[in-house]
Amino acid sequence: MKKRFFKGTLLVLSLGILTGCSTYQNSDRTILKSANTETGEASLLTVRLEDSTLEVGEKTQVIVNVNFKTNGEFIYESSDTSIARVSETGEITALKAGEVVIKVIDRNDLTRSNSTSLKVVDDIDQKFKVTFLNYDDSLLYETVVEAGKEAEFKGKEPVRANSHSTIYKFNGWDKDISAINGDTIVRATYAESDFGDYFFEGVNGFYKLVGYSGTDEVLTIPTSFNGGIVNGIGERVLEGNTHVKKVIVPNGIEYIDNYAFAENDYIEEAEISGSVLTFGSHMFYRCDALKKVAFHEGVVEIPTHCFNQATAIEEVAMPSTLKRVGDYAFFMSGLAKIELPASVTSIGTTAFSSCPNLTEVIINGNIETKETDTSWFSSCPLLTKVEFKGTVESFEMACFLGCTSLTEISIPDSVVTLGARCFSDCENLATIWLGENTSNFQEDCFQGTPALENGGIKLKETDKKHNIVNGILYSDEGKTVSYIMDATKVPEALNFASMGSGVTKIGDYAFYENENVKSIDLTGVTSVGVSAFDSCENIVQDLVIPSSVTSIGASSFAYLGITSLKLETTLDGIIPKECFRNCRSLVSARIPSGITRLGYGAFGWCNNNFVECYLPLTVTYLEEYAFQMDNKLVVKYEGTEEDWKKITIENGNAGKFTVEYSIPQTNTSETPAE
Repeated sequence: MKKRFFKGTLLVLSLGILTGCSTYQNSDRTILKSANTETGEASLLTVRLEDSTLEVGEKTQVIVNVNFKTNGEFIYESSDTSIARVSETGEITALKAGEVVIKVIDRNDLTRSNSTSLKVVDDIDQKFKVTFLNYDDSLLYETVVEAGKEAEFKGKEPVRANSHSTIYKFNGWDKDISAINGDTIVRATYAESDFGDYFFEGVNGFYKLVGYSGTDEVLTIPTSFNGGIVNGIGERVLEGNTHVKKVIVPNGIEYIDNYAFAENDYIEEAEISGSVLTFGSHMFYRCDALKKVAFHEGVVEIPTHCFNQATAIEEVAMPSTLKRVGDYAFFMSGLAKIELPASVTSIGTTAFSSCPNLTEVIINGNIETKETDTSWFSSCPLLTKVEFKGTVESFEMACFLGCTSLTEISIPDSVVTLGARCFSDCENLATIWLGENTSNFQEDCFQGTPALENGGIKLKETDKKHNIVNGILYSDEGKTVSYIMDATKVPEALNFASMGSGVTKIGDYAFYENENVKSIDLTGVTSVGVSAFDSCENIVQDLVIPSSVTSIGASSFAYLGITSLKLETTLDGIIPKECFRNCRSLVSARIPSGITRLGYGAFGWCNNNFVECYLPLTVTYLEEYAFQMDNKLVVKYEGTEEDWKKITIENGNAGKFTVEYSIPQTNTSETPAE
């Protein structure tokens, strides 16, 4: 007997504590009671049927109730499968007249079982089972039919997946089912149709072209086939085809899969209709002969990697509906000139990077940027002209890195941020006209650029927001220190309240690695940017960060020569990542009440000189490496030991420092003498 398992919802009955073993029967169920000798608790498994009498062809369900712990898996058995068959879910099908016992066994304890009886009657003279199978013998439908009657198929219409060379259409059954006179098995049959030179895939009347083996030089993608609609193009449709030189994607095609025409060395031209709504990536990837492509009105995107390494591409017609150029769209392509229409608002990362022939770029639209839109035109060695006619807020990281033929550029007034290494290694870029709102200069944005060394970073005559004093570039009408034009002219002592128009903001990397600065007075400053004083090792005085400062960036005071630190500001509760990292002369630090979190590596790697840090009761979280390698540090904690145990301490901090409890912030007796 084949055993079947069923896992489902159980009804747990509370029938009291029983001992011993007893059974009783009624008309449709038998109840077995047995004591559990290990727990002393009674176990109960009952079995009943929704219907205890069936006619041939009818079905019913086994109902199982238990009052013991179980995962709900049972074995169902029929004493005579020719009379009634029970499925793995407990469904019973009556097959012929007679009586049968249905047994249920707890799969996890085979000693627990129960059974009930079923009667099958045949009020009609005779019935036969008809089984409908697909071409691969998979079950489609089963039914019971009266002798001499026609079998009716009530399942879904059978289908067979098409191959690349053949389409299959359901063509009826392999046997006559109009008058059934015995148990019958019938199979679905299919009519076959040869595709010719075209290869399609699809069902339910919708197809996509997946291959073409013809010899036409111009391939127009068909939009109908076999009475259905062709609305898509599959991957590598021209793989191995050496004849097609032009592809036309007509109206009606709605999607193109990844790598649709990729790595074909014979296509020279393509036209893409505006009906295409979804593009896959790498559409013309490594199509070495491709020279000309036209995207018609309605197309909104040049997809990711579309022309990646299409080294012969010369011309791409772009519609006024185009909105986005995807990531790596023209990476390493042969494009010589690009003009984006005013409709384009997004350019993906590395979109035009490493184009060896690109000389001119004109962008007419208002471009929206995000930090991941990096390296737009990096490593384009022949690029000499760049013109933005619309707005753009930032040139992100490595935007023009390594554009060695670029000699002059005018940054649009809308640009606020120049990303890290934005113009690095532009070895002939002698003149850079700053936009009047350009105030955020990221790490090494002019590294290796002669404009920085030769006074070639210039202000436009109309610029009223910038000025340069003592080698320092001020933005926002003197309120922001943005960039150091000449590090040797920067004063040793910086009192920002008396600088510019009363400096309130110090930009990212503003004094990064400056050797002149020895002391800073941050009175009146509200914001200190990322790495603003990073690696200014000659700043050795005691550092006070006043209450006016509400924001400091990551690594803003890393690698200083300071010996003591006093925070008078709560900084929205967080000391940011690596803020005071590697201040190896630091001895003492005071953290005010209101600080709740020390960021990753905030005081990490200050090493053995760092011996005391006053922490307030408000601190609830130490991120990883907050005190890394501060092996002689004593944390003087304002709270009790029980309070300390409530602080979340990430991996990398435990055991690297010691803690003294209940040390008030006002206690200065243990502060090292100056």
